[in-house]
Amino acid sequence: MLPQMIEAGKQEGIQFSFGGKVGSTFDSHRLLYYAKQQENGEKKQNDLINILFRAYFEQEQDLSDHQVLIRAAELVGFNPNEIKQFLQSDKYKKEVREEINQSQEHGISGVPHFRINDKIELSGAQDPQQFIQAFKKASVNV
Repeated sequence: MLPQMIEAGKQEGIQFSFGGKVGSTFDSHRLLYYAKQQENGEKKQNDLINILFRAYFEQEQDLSDHQVLIRAAELVGFNPNEIKQFLQSDKYKKEVREEINQSQEHGISGVPHFRINDKIELSGAQDPQQFIQAFKKASVNV
């Protein structure tokens, strides 16, 4: 899978690097949940996702490191001191655990995960042709 991802990344201008530390991403999920609750939350959440993906996949940064999360949140306009306090708290732990449990109950074990028309699901890195086929199949089943 790695050679396919590296090649696909090159075509999109992404320089994947897979030598970084792999740690718990629970707090990054909490931070994303936090971002979505704010004004313009979906945009901030999407911007934050892009920054975190770049940090992890291209810059080998540790997404379990609160300093990495604080810097990422600052890039989308959050106050670093507020984010530090948030990460040190228990806020949204219950909600994120519930989302994780729901995902696992639906058989979702990885990201990204795509659900099309609540019928077709794709997980992980996929070739664009897989999406084309899924959209065609979804349009027939409408």
